[in-house]
Amino acid sequence: MDEPTVSDMSITDEHIVVASKTRVSEICSELSVNPEHAVLVKKGNDILGVVTAKDIFSKEDYVDNASKK
Repeated sequence: MDEPTVSDMSITDEHIVVASKTRVSEICSELSVNPEHAVLVKKGNDILGVVTAKDIFSKEDYVDNASKK
């Protein structure tokens, strides 16, 4: 039996994949259910980046602090 290769796997098997035009609120909703997951941001066939709950919380602190100035 041949060992599977990376090309045999689908990124949607273990990750949440969203389009680049997805609202941040939708990503937050996904991460609130599965905070340990990463969200892959895709445009066409390319992965543009990865968003985690930690990313969301770090930006939330930045926005809160900026609005108090």
